[in-house]
Amino acid sequence: MLPRKKLLLNVLYFQITFVGAAKNCYAYLGSVNDFGFTYAQHVARSYVDGELSTVSAYAERVSFLGPDAQDALLQKFATSCDVIVVGSDTMHDVAHKFAQIYSNKKFIIVGHIPRPVITNFAFTYVRAYQGKYIAGIIAASHPGVKRLGYVGSVRTPSAFPNVNAFYLGAASVNPNIMVYNINTDSWFAPELERVAGLQLFSLHDVDLISFDSDSDELCKVAAEQGKLSIGYKSDAAIAHGDSVLTSVLFDWRQTFKKLVMAAGAGGTAWDAAYQAYEYDGFDENAISLGTYSTAVGAETRAKAKTVVDAFAAKNDNVFCSPTGGFRDTQGTWRSPKNGGNCLQMESADSDLQDMDWLHGGITDLGYLTVKSSIHVCYAFSGPISDMGWTYYQNLARSYVDVRVAGCTSEHVENVALMDESGQKSVLDMFVAKGCDNVVLAHEVFSDIANEYAGKHPNINWIGAGLRFNQGHTNLATAHIRSYQGKFVAGMIAASQPGVKRLGYVMALRISEPMRDANAFFLGAKSVNPDIKMTVLTVGSFYAPREERIAGLRLYHLYGADVLTYDSDSDEICKLAAEEG
Repeated sequence: MLPRKKLLLNVLYFQITFVGAAKNCYAYLGSVNDFGFTYAQHVARSYVDGELSTVSAYAERVSFLGPDAQDALLQKFATSCDVIVVGSDTMHDVAHKFAQIYSNKKFIIVGHIPRPVITNFAFTYVRAYQGKYIAGIIAASHPGVKRLGYVGSVRTPSAFPNVNAFYLGAASVNPNIMVYNINTDSWFAPELERVAGLQLFSLHDVDLISFDSDSDELCKVAAEQGKLSIGYKSDAAIAHGDSVLTSVLFDWRQTFKKLVMAAGAGGTAWDAAYQAYEYDGFDENAISLGTYSTAVGAETRAKAKTVVDAFAAKNDNVFCSPTGGFRDTQGTWRSPKNGGNCLQMESADSDLQDMDWLHGGITDLGYLTVKSSIHVCYAFSGPISDMGWTYYQNLARSYVDVRVAGCTSEHVENVALMDESGQKSVLDMFVAKGCDNVVLAHEVFSDIANEYAGKHPNINWIGAGLRFNQGHTNLATAHIRSYQGKFVAGMIAASQPGVKRLGYVMALRISEPMRDANAFFLGAKSVNPDIKMTVLTVGSFYAPREERIAGLRLYHLYGADVLTYDSDSDEICKLAAEEG
């Protein structure tokens, strides 16, 4: 973002040149290349100029300017233009102020907000919730999809109907569908959207994600994660392919054309426009669906078309309930203000204008909270080149740095080979550097992990294979069930023709290696109850020379046909290849 001072100058010295009688000016919320809300309005502006032979001017990112800069821009527009289109209700106050001052000019504001009765101030919006309802149907109809994620932007009355409609569409297909909602508190924040999406995928195991922001970052994240998405405001399939099942598209062309024509005509035409509140959906082609993924089947497409046709015929029952209302996430019953079974959408004080609640079927995760930066320090037991334990932990470290926004890291190798004072000097260095999280990458660090977790409660400590925790809430442990792989490996080994004896090179006689060795033997015995296995221990997790000697003994003294091991080097595999 440019410094505010420079932005202010850009607006104050904004040049407007007109050719022709009609003069239309557009004050946009965001950037014309956001491929979202403003992009769709910019396409409509160009269309109106072509259809009506008008000339227009526009300013971008007006909503992000300070009050003085917004005033300066609207003042310039109001003294130069016949029609001023304000692209978002976030600029309602400044637009309303200048509409009162310049009563001879026509103002059109895009906004889902209560409307003051000013004769030169017209409102318009699109029924985005119709598209979201169909998006929910398509999402829940996709094979294997059971959990949906929704990344909301700002919690406004224009946003709540969309996420609620998405849930209602999905629930019409699968009443047990799970929908998780999280908000970023910004209409355009790709980095925060990425973090929110990754949280939904990783922590809540969602299969598909939808959103209401002005970027397509979440479609990109879904594609990277091998998940699904539904685009919004522009056709995300163009950039992100088949992982985008479809997109809900905004099309302001006909809506803007009608309003600009009415403004130019004046009289009863304008009176009808400002009093009617142009709230268009599929009936006026203001909402449509984008490219379908090849993964969306004919049956799902037919379901969607049935609802599209109903909306086009003005049959809109999205917010109708046979019980006369909806239960929200707080357990409050939400019924129509004027009775009946359907929430009101048309009047100035309609139910949708005042919607500030989520349907009770949605799990509300609130606003996204993230640290501006996270620094993680890793104490690795061995060398990162060992092609074993530490090698794969280092791959994981790099993965986290790339996938977690704002995460950086550093590491020290071979810490397990140091004496106690050496290990403590490494951890003291991490503390002094301000590490937020310290990963102790082996169970041999169990004692020192507990000691430092007690001494430094403001740091999160993570132990890989931690054997015990002395009650520290800032000390976590993580491990993998390697014995499962060893059990399967044993089955594979014993299933090989001619294999009767197995050899196992064990690093240390502690719980983890012994568990893995037993699992390997049990897997082999499940295939051949008469299989034999000999175990030799080398006394280290990384000792290639001793591993080679142990392997040679198992082959030549004990007649082993297949060897396996639990060390951090691949010396045994090399030896086996040499020995045939």
